[in-house]
Amino acid sequence: MTDCQKRTPVNPHRLIPVILILLLAVGCHTSPGPTALPLTLTPSAPGPFPSLTPAPLGGTLIVGLDAPVDSLDPAAAYGVASHIARCLYDTLVDVDAKGRIRPALATSWVVSPQGDAWTFTLRSGVRFHDGHTLTAADVAHTFRRLTEGAEQFGWPDPFAIIRSVRAIGDSTVVFTLTRPCASFAETLADPRAGIIPADSGNSLAEHSIGTGPFRFASWVRGDYVRLVRNEDYYQGPGVPVLAEVIFRILPNAEMRAKELERGAIDVALAIAPERVATLTQSGFVIRQSPLGVVIMLAINHTRSPFDDPHVRQALCYAVDRAMLVREAEGGYGYPVVGPLPPSSPFYQDFAARYPPDLWQARALLAEAHANLRVSILAAQAYPAHVRAAQVVASQLGQVGIQATVQELDWETFSRRVFGDRDYDLALVGHTARLAPESILWRYASDSPDNYSGYGNADYDALVAKVGALNDALVRAQVYAAMQSQLLDDAVAVFLYTPAQVTAHRATVLGLEAGPVDGYDLRTVRYAEPVMPETPLPPITEVASPWPTKTEVAPPVLTETMPPTPLPTATVAAYPVATGTITPALPTATPVPSGYPAPETPAYPPPSSGQ
Repeated sequence: MTDCQKRTPVNPHRLIPVILILLLAVGCHTSPGPTALPLTLTPSAPGPFPSLTPAPLGGTLIVGLDAPVDSLDPAAAYGVASHIARCLYDTLVDVDAKGRIRPALATSWVVSPQGDAWTFTLRSGVRFHDGHTLTAADVAHTFRRLTEGAEQFGWPDPFAIIRSVRAIGDSTVVFTLTRPCASFAETLADPRAGIIPADSGNSLAEHSIGTGPFRFASWVRGDYVRLVRNEDYYQGPGVPVLAEVIFRILPNAEMRAKELERGAIDVALAIAPERVATLTQSGFVIRQSPLGVVIMLAINHTRSPFDDPHVRQALCYAVDRAMLVREAEGGYGYPVVGPLPPSSPFYQDFAARYPPDLWQARALLAEAHANLRVSILAAQAYPAHVRAAQVVASQLGQVGIQATVQELDWETFSRRVFGDRDYDLALVGHTARLAPESILWRYASDSPDNYSGYGNADYDALVAKVGALNDALVRAQVYAAMQSQLLDDAVAVFLYTPAQVTAHRATVLGLEAGPVDGYDLRTVRYAEPVMPETPLPPITEVASPWPTKTEVAPPVLTETMPPTPLPTATVAAYPVATGTITPALPTATPVPSGYPAPETPAYPPPSSGQ
């Protein structure tokens, strides 16, 4: 029996639905005579049942993760580990729901005129979970570790731009960059840039020490990770709200749904499309938001005939992205035509550039005199990628391209695509950070991550220009021009962004997805019932009409009816927290018969040229 199982905390907020059910059961008790008093359920009408209001401090939130946790080290925080990293660590700067940078462990910063040196002033009085005070030496150690040992974490960028970092006294840190980078602050908001103690050694993978809103309590591999509130958090009393958070490892999607239904967890990540309807009907809140990923069909420009832009453009016209989302993701995703996901502040809606057009695709192939027989590589580790590759192969067949899907293990796939560049087409996912450089820079001619072989002098000039632009508006315009150039050259076939589908109890408030990886749980809280001033009218108990075993009928009891009829009982509607992300996002693709329609996200559709 694990420590978590021994504990088995009883969360009083989980008793709210039980109380309501018991009240309904009492009200619906009937006898076969004319004294039966049925209750009519009218969810939308006001009634004498408890409403919900934010509860005071406290409570345990149990989150069902869809994959195992391999490390508590913030530098290795990708996938589900990013949710835990945001609880345990703070970054120098933070980001709000609209993608705007705000101070965190750093209160202010100054950029040199050349744009290649950034000086940060640290917040005073911040303490790590072990009690010692944050200093500039801790920050310098954090980033030296990220840049000097990047390969061990699997994320050589976006921190490769840091040439050096040095501490000046206890409260000042200076970063020198390899080139001007106006979006360096966005890079520092990445959860992987969580600040660690200078003397942490190599223990962070097992025992976390950060400055974040929650402290590490225990971890049973393959079972759960338990965190408790940091009572000394720098944001003051009341943050975080929750007393503790438990992340349970539940890789099976159906198991997560069942655990949510039976009350064993409060939040379930990565809900399967076929379970959305049943969970919604059961009163759970379904949230859909775009992941920071773009699924794309990478094209090897060094192989003929893909060195011909007409052939690449034909591929872009041949694909029906809406159908692809339905077939590969069950309808839960966002078709994209450009390189950035809808969650990016610099996302552009390019839907009109390459609509599905089989006639145009055939015409371009005929102009190029291309008779194609190609292979599409897909990694077995990502079943959705394999499904997407199969759908794309079928769609390419409609314009005369004979495409076969080759499924590979991840090591072989990674070596052939990113290392040897031995492929025709490949189904790839590009993860976007808050700063668009993580995606846009890889298409520069001299980028080590340019595995497609794309090269364009005009694009390289835009890459060199944008880094020195401190004017945010001008910089956004250049980012838009860079994306447009990539589409003109048909650098790849950008397909869609998967949706993050999360289900949670209606009593969980403040759970919102943001533009960086991982949920921010600092302000998540439970709702508590507020009983109405007028109590429910009494219901008189009616004796059983059935005879006893001795066949002697019991004495008849006269029921006292209330002076007025019972009011209609209702179930109070729970409030649903909402939020927005800028820029606005495209509407989720309608799903085919057999899948429940996704909840419309709280994002208006983006406008062209945003």
